[in-house]
Amino acid sequence: MSGIIQQVQKRMLISLAQVAKDLNLQEGDHVLIEERDGGIFIRPTRL
Repeated sequence: MSGIIQQVQKRMLISLAQVAKDLNLQEGDHVLIEERDGGIFIRPTRL
């Protein structure tokens, strides 16, 4: 399992609008992006 932490940028919120709304993501938040089980998983993280 591999993952990276990525800071959310405004253009990402536009591309992922429904996901961002469901996760209550705001510009500047950090998320963990994992490739696992043949899919990509995004979850909020606290630094």
